[in-house]
Amino acid sequence: MADVSRTLGLFRGLLEDGEARPVVGARISFEGEGEQATSGPDGAFGLHIPAGSGTAFLRISDRTREYRVVAARDDSARVRIVLVPPDGVPLRVLTPGSSPVPRRFGWQALRRTANGLEAGPVGEATAPRFAVRGLTPGRYALVVWAGPFLPIVHEGVEIDGSISLALVTLEVSLRGSSVAGRVLSRDGEPRAGALVTARPERSGIALPSGRTTCRTDAGGRWRIEGLPAGRYTLLTDVGGGVPSAEIATSLLEREERSMDLVA
Repeated sequence: MADVSRTLGLFRGLLEDGEARPVVGARISFEGEGEQATSGPDGAFGLHIPAGSGTAFLRISDRTREYRVVAARDDSARVRIVLVPPDGVPLRVLTPGSSPVPRRFGWQALRRTANGLEAGPVGEATAPRFAVRGLTPGRYALVVWAGPFLPIVHEGVEIDGSISLALVTLEVSLRGSSVAGRVLSRDGEPRAGALVTARPERSGIALPSGRTTCRTDAGGRWRIEGLPAGRYTLLTDVGGGVPSAEIATSLLEREERSMDLVA
Protein backbone atom coordinates (compact mmCIF):
# COMPACT_ATOMS: atom_id res chain seq x y z
CA MET A 1 0.00 0.00 0.00
CA ALA A 2 1.05 3.58 -0.62
CA ASP A 3 2.06 5.88 2.25
CA VAL A 4 -1.09 8.06 2.34
CA SER A 5 0.88 10.94 3.88
CA ARG A 6 2.94 11.14 0.65
CA THR A 7 0.03 11.07 -1.83
CA LEU A 8 -2.14 13.74 -3.43
CA GLY A 9 -5.47 12.03 -2.88
CA LEU A 10 -7.28 9.24 -4.67
CA PHE A 11 -7.34 8.79 -8.44
CA ARG A 12 -10.61 7.18 -9.52
CA GLY A 13 -10.85 5.72 -13.02
CA LEU A 14 -13.05 3.70 -15.34
CA LEU A 15 -11.41 1.33 -17.82
CA GLU A 16 -13.04 0.75 -21.22
CA ASP A 17 -11.96 -0.80 -24.48
CA GLY A 18 -12.16 0.98 -27.82
CA GLU A 19 -15.85 0.02 -28.25
CA ALA A 20 -16.90 1.39 -24.80
CA ARG A 21 -17.08 -2.01 -23.06
CA PRO A 22 -15.78 -2.17 -19.46
CA VAL A 23 -12.40 -3.82 -18.97
CA VAL A 24 -12.70 -6.18 -16.00
CA GLY A 25 -9.84 -7.63 -13.94
CA ALA A 26 -7.06 -5.44 -15.31
CA ARG A 27 -4.18 -4.59 -12.96
CA ILE A 28 -3.37 -0.88 -12.61
CA SER A 29 -0.53 0.97 -10.91
CA PHE A 30 1.24 4.30 -11.13
CA GLU A 31 4.57 4.03 -12.90
CA GLY A 32 7.33 3.48 -10.35
CA GLU A 33 4.92 2.86 -7.45
CA GLY A 34 4.13 -0.39 -5.66
CA GLU A 35 0.43 0.11 -4.98
CA GLN A 36 -1.79 -1.83 -7.40
CA ALA A 37 -5.53 -1.89 -8.07
CA THR A 38 -7.77 -4.23 -10.03
CA SER A 39 -10.66 -2.99 -12.18
CA GLY A 40 -14.10 -4.16 -11.07
CA PRO A 41 -17.14 -5.46 -13.04
CA ASP A 42 -17.84 -1.95 -14.35
CA GLY A 43 -14.15 -1.22 -15.05
CA ALA A 44 -13.84 1.03 -11.98
CA PHE A 45 -10.70 1.29 -9.85
CA GLY A 46 -9.01 3.64 -7.38
CA LEU A 47 -5.35 4.41 -6.66
CA HIS A 48 -3.56 6.90 -4.43
CA ILE A 49 -1.84 9.60 -6.50
CA PRO A 50 1.91 9.71 -5.73
CA ALA A 51 3.33 13.04 -4.62
CA GLY A 52 5.73 14.81 -6.95
CA SER A 53 5.74 17.03 -9.99
CA GLY A 54 5.58 16.20 -13.67
CA THR A 55 3.35 13.95 -15.73
CA ALA A 56 2.13 10.78 -14.01
CA PHE A 57 1.70 7.58 -16.01
CA LEU A 58 -0.44 4.54 -15.34
CA ARG A 59 0.78 1.04 -16.11
CA ILE A 60 -2.13 -1.24 -16.99
CA SER A 61 -1.96 -4.98 -17.56
CA ASP A 62 -4.98 -6.60 -19.24
CA ARG A 63 -4.43 -10.30 -19.84
CA THR A 64 -1.51 -10.44 -22.29
CA ARG A 65 -1.45 -6.71 -23.16
CA GLU A 66 0.45 -3.96 -21.38
CA TYR A 67 -0.53 -0.27 -21.66
CA ARG A 68 1.14 2.98 -20.64
CA VAL A 69 -1.37 5.82 -20.22
CA VAL A 70 -1.09 9.45 -19.10
CA ALA A 71 -3.01 9.84 -15.82
CA ALA A 72 -4.91 12.99 -16.79
CA ARG A 73 -7.14 14.25 -13.97
CA ASP A 74 -10.33 16.26 -14.42
CA ASP A 75 -13.27 17.40 -12.29
CA SER A 76 -15.41 14.31 -12.85
CA ALA A 77 -15.95 11.66 -10.18
CA ARG A 78 -14.09 9.12 -12.30
CA VAL A 79 -11.69 9.54 -15.21
CA ARG A 80 -12.56 7.54 -18.33
CA ILE A 81 -9.53 5.61 -19.61
CA VAL A 82 -9.85 3.86 -22.94
CA LEU A 83 -7.46 0.98 -23.50
CA VAL A 84 -6.30 1.00 -27.11
CA PRO A 85 -2.83 -0.16 -28.21
CA PRO A 86 -0.38 2.72 -28.84
CA ASP A 87 -0.87 2.33 -32.61
CA GLY A 88 -4.50 3.47 -32.27
CA VAL A 89 -6.75 6.40 -31.33
CA PRO A 90 -10.09 5.88 -29.51
CA LEU A 91 -12.88 8.04 -30.96
CA ARG A 92 -16.37 9.07 -29.88
CA VAL A 93 -18.52 10.68 -32.59
CA LEU A 94 -21.42 12.90 -31.52
CA THR A 95 -24.32 13.51 -33.91
CA PRO A 96 -27.11 16.14 -33.64
CA GLY A 97 -29.72 15.04 -31.11
CA SER A 98 -32.60 15.23 -33.57
CA SER A 99 -30.90 13.01 -36.17
CA PRO A 100 -30.87 9.18 -36.22
CA VAL A 101 -27.50 7.66 -35.30
CA PRO A 102 -25.89 6.25 -38.47
CA ARG A 103 -25.28 2.52 -38.76
CA ARG A 104 -21.93 3.04 -40.44
CA PHE A 105 -18.98 5.29 -39.65
CA GLY A 106 -15.99 5.56 -41.96
CA TRP A 107 -12.50 6.84 -41.15
CA GLN A 108 -9.11 7.39 -42.71
CA ALA A 109 -5.78 8.43 -41.21
CA LEU A 110 -3.66 10.90 -43.20
CA ARG A 111 0.03 10.94 -42.19
CA ARG A 112 1.88 14.25 -42.35
CA THR A 113 5.21 14.07 -44.18
CA ALA A 114 7.68 16.61 -45.51
CA ASN A 115 5.77 16.50 -48.80
CA GLY A 116 2.31 16.98 -47.29
CA LEU A 117 -0.41 14.49 -46.39
CA GLU A 118 0.00 10.81 -47.21
CA ALA A 119 -2.95 8.39 -47.25
CA GLY A 120 -2.82 5.91 -44.36
CA PRO A 121 -5.08 3.21 -42.90
CA VAL A 122 -8.80 3.31 -43.62
CA GLY A 123 -11.66 1.51 -41.88
CA GLU A 124 -15.31 1.32 -40.87
CA ALA A 125 -17.31 0.99 -37.65
CA THR A 126 -20.95 0.21 -36.85
CA ALA A 127 -21.26 2.39 -33.73
CA PRO A 128 -20.20 5.93 -32.73
CA ARG A 129 -17.52 4.58 -30.36
CA PHE A 130 -14.62 2.94 -32.15
CA ALA A 131 -10.85 3.04 -32.53
CA VAL A 132 -8.62 4.02 -35.44
CA ARG A 133 -5.84 1.41 -35.58
CA GLY A 134 -2.68 0.49 -37.42
CA LEU A 135 -0.82 3.82 -37.15
CA THR A 136 2.97 3.94 -37.18
CA PRO A 137 4.77 6.65 -35.15
CA GLY A 138 4.22 10.09 -36.62
CA ARG A 139 1.77 12.99 -36.89
CA TYR A 140 -1.70 12.44 -38.34
CA ALA A 141 -4.94 14.09 -39.37
CA LEU A 142 -8.01 11.86 -38.92
CA VAL A 143 -10.99 12.11 -41.27
CA VAL A 144 -14.36 10.74 -40.09
CA TRP A 145 -17.62 10.58 -42.03
CA ALA A 146 -21.07 9.12 -41.38
CA GLY A 147 -24.47 9.09 -43.07
CA PRO A 148 -25.86 12.50 -44.08
CA PHE A 149 -23.23 14.47 -42.16
CA LEU A 150 -20.31 16.58 -43.26
CA PRO A 151 -16.92 14.84 -42.99
CA ILE A 152 -14.87 16.13 -40.08
CA VAL A 153 -11.07 16.40 -39.86
CA HIS A 154 -9.23 16.13 -36.54
CA GLU A 155 -5.67 17.48 -36.76
CA GLY A 156 -2.58 17.09 -34.64
CA VAL A 157 -2.69 13.42 -33.58
CA GLU A 158 0.76 12.36 -32.37
CA ILE A 159 1.63 8.64 -32.30
CA ASP A 160 4.89 7.76 -30.54
CA GLY A 161 4.41 3.99 -30.38
CA SER A 162 4.61 3.73 -26.58
CA ILE A 163 1.75 5.71 -25.00
CA SER A 164 -1.94 4.87 -25.41
CA LEU A 165 -3.86 8.02 -26.38
CA ALA A 166 -6.87 9.46 -24.58
CA LEU A 167 -10.41 9.37 -25.99
CA VAL A 168 -11.03 11.97 -28.73
CA THR A 169 -14.57 13.36 -29.07
CA LEU A 170 -15.70 14.67 -32.47
CA GLU A 171 -19.01 16.33 -33.35
CA VAL A 172 -20.42 16.09 -36.87
CA SER A 173 -23.00 18.40 -38.44
CA LEU A 174 -25.59 17.96 -41.19
CA ARG A 175 -24.48 18.56 -44.74
CA GLY A 176 -26.84 21.51 -45.03
CA SER A 177 -27.26 23.65 -48.15
CA SER A 178 -24.75 25.14 -50.53
CA VAL A 179 -24.54 28.16 -52.78
CA ALA A 180 -21.97 28.65 -55.54
CA GLY A 181 -21.29 30.61 -58.69
CA ARG A 182 -18.97 33.27 -60.10
CA VAL A 183 -18.10 36.84 -59.22
CA LEU A 184 -18.09 39.01 -62.34
CA SER A 185 -17.34 42.64 -63.07
CA ARG A 186 -20.04 44.79 -64.67
CA ASP A 187 -18.30 44.08 -67.97
CA GLY A 188 -18.70 40.33 -67.43
CA GLU A 189 -15.05 39.66 -66.56
CA PRO A 190 -14.30 37.15 -63.75
CA ARG A 191 -13.08 38.61 -60.47
CA ALA A 192 -10.24 36.58 -58.95
CA GLY A 193 -9.53 36.79 -55.22
CA ALA A 194 -12.87 38.36 -54.30
CA LEU A 195 -14.17 37.63 -50.81
CA VAL A 196 -17.69 36.18 -50.65
CA THR A 197 -19.52 35.96 -47.31
CA ALA A 198 -22.89 34.35 -46.54
CA ARG A 199 -24.42 36.24 -43.59
CA PRO A 200 -27.47 34.56 -42.02
CA GLU A 201 -30.39 36.91 -41.41
CA ARG A 202 -31.47 35.01 -38.28
CA SER A 203 -29.37 36.24 -35.35
CA GLY A 204 -29.74 32.86 -33.63
CA ILE A 205 -27.58 31.11 -36.25
CA ALA A 206 -23.92 31.17 -35.21
CA LEU A 207 -21.54 29.71 -37.80
CA PRO A 208 -17.72 29.68 -37.84
CA SER A 209 -16.22 32.03 -40.41
CA GLY A 210 -14.55 29.12 -42.19
CA ARG A 211 -17.99 27.83 -43.22
CA THR A 212 -19.44 31.18 -44.34
CA THR A 213 -16.61 32.80 -46.33
CA CYS A 214 -14.47 31.95 -49.34
CA ARG A 215 -12.36 33.60 -52.04
CA THR A 216 -12.85 33.24 -55.75
CA ASP A 217 -10.34 31.35 -57.89
CA ALA A 218 -8.69 32.60 -61.08
CA GLY A 219 -11.94 32.10 -62.98
CA GLY A 220 -14.01 34.00 -60.42
CA ARG A 221 -15.63 30.79 -59.11
CA TRP A 222 -16.69 30.42 -55.46
CA ARG A 223 -18.63 27.95 -53.29
CA ILE A 224 -19.95 28.00 -49.71
CA GLU A 225 -21.47 24.80 -48.30
CA GLY A 226 -22.74 23.27 -45.07
CA LEU A 227 -25.25 26.07 -44.43
CA PRO A 228 -28.49 25.59 -42.48
CA ALA A 229 -31.66 26.34 -44.43
CA GLY A 230 -32.81 29.97 -44.19
CA ARG A 231 -32.36 33.46 -45.59
CA TYR A 232 -28.86 34.85 -46.20
CA THR A 233 -27.25 38.03 -47.43
CA LEU A 234 -24.36 37.36 -49.81
CA LEU A 235 -21.68 40.04 -49.56
CA THR A 236 -19.01 40.42 -52.21
CA ASP A 237 -15.82 42.38 -51.54
CA VAL A 238 -13.40 42.70 -54.48
CA GLY A 239 -11.06 45.13 -52.70
CA GLY A 240 -9.30 48.07 -54.35
CA GLY A 241 -11.80 50.57 -52.99
CA VAL A 242 -14.69 49.09 -54.97
CA PRO A 243 -17.88 49.18 -52.84
CA SER A 244 -19.09 45.81 -51.56
CA ALA A 245 -22.12 44.30 -53.26
CA GLU A 246 -25.00 42.63 -51.40
CA ILE A 247 -27.78 40.32 -52.53
CA ALA A 248 -30.36 38.40 -50.48
CA THR A 249 -31.21 34.75 -51.10
CA SER A 250 -33.08 31.88 -49.42
CA LEU A 251 -31.84 28.31 -49.16
CA LEU A 252 -34.02 25.26 -48.65
CA GLU A 253 -32.89 22.19 -46.68
CA ARG A 254 -29.93 20.59 -48.55
CA GLU A 255 -30.50 22.84 -51.56
CA GLU A 256 -27.60 23.41 -53.95
CA ARG A 257 -28.07 26.85 -55.49
CA SER A 258 -26.01 28.40 -58.26
CA MET A 259 -25.86 32.14 -58.84
CA ASP A 260 -23.44 34.72 -60.23
CA LEU A 261 -22.61 37.89 -58.31
CA VAL A 262 -21.77 41.20 -59.99
CA ALA A 263 -19.40 43.57 -58.22
